[in-house]
Amino acid sequence: MRFFPYWFINAGIKKINKEGQPAIIYIHPPEFDPSKPVLKLPFKEKILHYYNLDVMEGKIKKLVTAFKFGPIKDLLNSVI
Repeated sequence: MRFFPYWFINAGIKKINKEGQPAIIYIHPPEFDPSKPVLKLPFKEKILHYYNLDVMEGKIKKLVTAFKFGPIKDLLNSVI
């Protein structure tokens, strides 16, 4: 979610939903913390750990506004 722009994620979810499928999004808790300690890492690792941390909150807020979300438990209960 941090690596792709909002419009790309939005379009992907719409495509999946249009096909009659639920989109599943999993986000690691550290991806919400732009103030997590910055370690001295090689460039590649720095990108993986810190790129776009500051935009995650805004992306999530926009997605929650644009789509209906629920716990995966509800999805699993509907297919079992």
